[in-house]
Amino acid sequence: ALTAAAFQEMLDVCAACGVRLMDGTMFMHGRRYEALAALLGTSDAAITGAPARVYAPFSFNSDAAFLKTNIRVSPQGDPLGALGDLGWYSIRLGLIAFGWSRPESARARVLRSIDGVPTEVEATITMDSSRDTPRVLSIFCSFHRTFQQRFEICTDAERIISCDDFVLPYSERKPGPMVVRVSKGPSAYATIMDVRDEVLDLGADNQEANMWDSFAQLVAGAGASGGAWSAVSAGLTPEVAALRTQAVVDLVLSASRSDGDEVPFGSLPW
Repeated sequence: ALTAAAFQEMLDVCAACGVRLMDGTMFMHGRRYEALAALLGTSDAAITGAPARVYAPFSFNSDAAFLKTNIRVSPQGDPLGALGDLGWYSIRLGLIAFGWSRPESARARVLRSIDGVPTEVEATITMDSSRDTPRVLSIFCSFHRTFQQRFEICTDAERIISCDDFVLPYSERKPGPMVVRVSKGPSAYATIMDVRDEVLDLGADNQEANMWDSFAQLVAGAGASGGAWSAVSAGLTPEVAALRTQAVVDLVLSASRSDGDEVPFGSLPW
């Protein structure tokens, strides 16, 4: 689907036909994200704190053949380009971190495009401006930059949770660790002695295999209620999780066309 409205129409057809729509965002099924949800879901703010700012860039440097022939840069194929492809994962990561809360607004820029298809996009999405420290998701997605797929979640308890391979683990059998960096702050000039890293290495796991197990549960009528999905999705069905992600894609695309103005979330589906 190219819009949340079109996606909702797909869901309505699926419901009418008695079938399920399967969300293929594979990292949702990894043990790392089950651990992340547990970290961020703690009620003890002294442990990790609430997310205040999330930064999630995802990019790769494509070759000339990709930019000329790939469906992801074709107006007749996927006109959402890098935003609909790479940006989807960055947005989904942000929604997980912020507990699937509804965004307030966004500012965005298309930095590069091909035939009107955005191939490099940056966006700042305000999740909650009512706090002393506004909750913000920053994303960057590009088909033109060095390969990167990392996130940093800065919390209001002097923690930074980071991961260097948040979408595609560099090892199929053993995803990279998450690191929780703890500062003893508050300090304007933290020294090496003020900081320590706690490495969360969860061992062997295969998020793609887990995803197909979840799909099998959906087909069997059991729902994707087991494993990591249950913890990461906060009880949302795959259909609702995908709809909310698409709605934020819509928001960012609208903001990218507003000449730098901040665009409210408005009446997009949620």
